[in-house]
Amino acid sequence: MKVFEGRVRLSTGPKENLAGPTVDSLFRYVAVEFGERFIGIVLTGDLYDGAAGIAAVEACGGLVAV
Repeated sequence: MKVFEGRVRLSTGPKENLAGPTVDSLFRYVAVEFGERFIGIVLTGDLYDGAAGIAAVEACGGLVAV
């Protein structure tokens, strides 16, 4: 997943945590693109999917809810 000109683009790429595309990759891209203007919310996850991405959101100044 990538963010280009404010839009999320789905793509195939390497798997993370045995799945792909993952919410981790989405959160990393939007964290960099939108920084403190992004709110990341994880309601549930399979294994660790979401943990690394939500950490990136927090590191870039975004609001996090888990």
